[in-house]
Amino acid sequence: MAIQELTRLYALYCDTRHFQKVAELFTNECFYDESVVGGTPVGTRAEVLQLFLNASKRLGPMMHICTNQIISEFSGCAASGLCYVLAEGIFNTEDKKTPFRIFGYYDDRYSKENDRWYFNSRVLKLLVPSQGAPTLGGIRYDTVATHFSVREG
Repeated sequence: MAIQELTRLYALYCDTRHFQKVAELFTNECFYDESVVGGTPVGTRAEVLQLFLNASKRLGPMMHICTNQIISEFSGCAASGLCYVLAEGIFNTEDKKTPFRIFGYYDDRYSKENDRWYFNSRVLKLLVPSQGAPTLGGIRYDTVATHFSVREG
């Protein structure tokens, strides 16, 4: 249940623009990767925060719908899994507002520290073509995954 809450808090904090709280959901050393849509992967909690702060001017209202969560591996302080995501919102690009839709899943690794679960790794994978702004500060949202894969181990 705590891992499910973690994924739901991520969506809530993104959508309500609480980017400091988003970053606090990750371990200090982590991996956050949305390169499938052109983002730059980052490797620390501080970099996750900076990534969101840098994008915040171009991010308008948005909403993440996360569902179909599967926790595929679990041991005392580590787990892995995935959840589907439909993210919709508005990009503020140049002088216009452009709607976007992202269809995919998050491939996650979780770590438990001090009785609390965190993301150790969160990688966005696309399932079908996404729609919307062609770029967000160099981020492309028109890439489609060529296959469905879940990391092993």
